Amino acid sequence: MAFWWLPSIPFSTQDRRPAFCLPLRADPGFSSEQLPEEIAPWYHRFLAVLYNPRQYLNATLLAKSNNTYHYGRALNTHITSMLQVFRITGDMRILAEVDRLAELMRAQLRDRSVLRRGGNIHETDGYLNWQYRHDKGYEGTDVHQMDEMLSHALIAAIAHAYQVNRDLDPRYAERARFWTDYLANHFEAKWRKRKGIPRGFPFLEKHLIHVTMQWIRYHYYMAQLTGNEAYENEARRMAETVRRHIRKIPVREGTAAMWNHTMAVKGHLAHDPQPFQYARYTVQAAADLASENFDVFSEPGFMEDLAATLAHFVMNDPTGATFAFHIDGSGKKRETAARYAISPWTMLGRWSDDRKILSISEKAYFLAEENPDRPRRIYIPAGMVFSLARQAPPPWRCQD
Repeated sequence: MAFWWLPSIPFSTQDRRPAFCLPLRADPGFSSEQLPEEIAPWYHRFLAVLYNPRQYLNATLLAKSNNTYHYGRALNTHITSMLQVFRITGDMRILAEVDRLAELMRAQLRDRSVLRRGGNIHETDGYLNWQYRHDKGYEGTDVHQMDEMLSHALIAAIAHAYQVNRDLDPRYAERARFWTDYLANHFEAKWRKRKGIPRGFPFLEKHLIHVTMQWIRYHYYMAQLTGNEAYENEARRMAETVRRHIRKIPVREGTAAMWNHTMAVKGHLAHDPQPFQYARYTVQAAADLASENFDVFSEPGFMEDLAATLAHFVMNDPTGATFAFHIDGSGKKRETAARYAISPWTMLGRWSDDRKILSISEKAYFLAEENPDRPRRIYIPAGMVFSLARQAPPPWRCQD
């Protein structure tokens, strides 16, 4: 089953990616002794979470779940956080842990598109897939478009990490080939056949800002994996819709960003400012794309405005105990330190000139963790490592 644009594999000897300072490249010579004094304790906490059997949320169970609801959300943010720290250190232990989780996911793949929905009955269709197990009406199916999009944005990012490091281990070269083939000839081919869109873009859409941001990741990384510029063109087209959707608003020190939950496109009514629980996917996708120096996300001020939104509106309780329900600071309900501690917001501290994000994140960490020296949650330690490396750039990683 050959997909129409997939090039032959093995890959070209040249990576189709921009030059950037934080590559997804392993450093076999890395030692934690290289880390600056301020970063080192957070890195040790990050590693402690990876190997804590009481990890929360438990990434091993999520990876074994055969559930795109988990893959596209909690496991997506968990592994993406790991990859962001990997950009800082190149520690091969991180890539090995990503590989362990991805192989657990791979073991769940089957051709089992069995569903009964809307009067239609479908059985196996020739494509490997995972299933969705959350909302009623979708259980045991692979027709939940949004979570299929979120899940496969993660897979494209993992495949790229394998590709960049394929010369270091033949297993990584095999994984890169497998996942690239799966993405093009199973996931994407399946949806193109269902939608009657054999070529061209878009082939899937969901007009929510966090899904659009993750979908940009999918297309960006597919461009790197396949060398096909059509993917990158589509990623840039969506990036332009994001540019128009996210507004600058004045704050005391300059500007912040504001955006609605729903993209402002014809036929879709705008919701209120995006809730905290969904915006965490939005900002992490932006941080990932900015790390790749991609399009609007690398432009001066873009990520700084997102960081200002967190600092000025979401972090409107200086104690770190609670956070705003919506990104504009509104909402009768409040998010807790425990919810913040399982969200990747802290990474925005990399793009802030003051230390408010780092200070409040640290407070939330000590509120959420029962044993701060044996933490269960990965996000604040990962975000602190990623952010503090801005103040103390890692010379062993950073290249002009």
